[in-house]
Amino acid sequence: MENSFCISPKRYVPKTKLIQPTLLSIHNSYELQLLFASNQIGVLMKLRQIYRIFSAVLGWSTLALQLYLLIAFVVKIGLPPITGVMRFFDYFTILSNILVATVFTALCVRSPQKWSRFFTHPRVKTGVAMYIFITGLIYFLVLRHIWNPQGLTLLADVLLHYGMPVLYGIEWLLFTPRGWLRWQDAFRWQVFPLGFLVWALFWGAVFGFYPYPFMNVTVLGYPQVLLNSFFMAVGFLGLGLVLVVSDRWLKKILPANLPDRIAESQVTR
Repeated sequence: MENSFCISPKRYVPKTKLIQPTLLSIHNSYELQLLFASNQIGVLMKLRQIYRIFSAVLGWSTLALQLYLLIAFVVKIGLPPITGVMRFFDYFTILSNILVATVFTALCVRSPQKWSRFFTHPRVKTGVAMYIFITGLIYFLVLRHIWNPQGLTLLADVLLHYGMPVLYGIEWLLFTPRGWLRWQDAFRWQVFPLGFLVWALFWGAVFGFYPYPFMNVTVLGYPQVLLNSFFMAVGFLGLGLVLVVSDRWLKKILPANLPDRIAESQVTR
């Protein structure tokens, strides 16, 4: 006798067939996200390269303009043109801007040569940042009050003391890999300003020309100049330590930040 309570069995559907569409959609979505992210990074890297090329061209052009203006000035007061060239390299402003333009150039060409790898290293980039920031700060706090440039001189003055420090500050903040700096780096960076001080005092003793009023031994005497230099050294060291602290702080708050993702992988410790 047939059972009147016959229950039809449910159709069995393998679990793999149920989850396969879901996995496929997730996979496709992940690929789309990767494609979108890679496109974004590609666009940002192109914009970064344009920014660096612009900054390098502007830096070298401004230095060339300043050299021309300085040569024209010394000729006007009856000195030979070579004097303008020699005085050009007497200014820390010029030397720090040459370093900035060199770093931007190295970042643009990305050459495997040693000079390019040297100037694109995060420690070197940060040391140059300290020099150009000091250039802008000292000019703003001390030197801008003692003269009134006009015309092309004003243009060169603004670009050297304000424009290039801002452009380089953006480069350092956004496009420099984090976590490379050590406390001793702040002390190593003092070699360049110390060398500049020795050179400026020697040059001034020989030719009687001092690039800055707070270094003028003829007017202030060596004790006051050395005291001024000591306070300058403290400022340099203090800013260097601040940059090291900032680097570590940025590394903590931006553990996977854009600079570390698109920065050059050729950097070696």
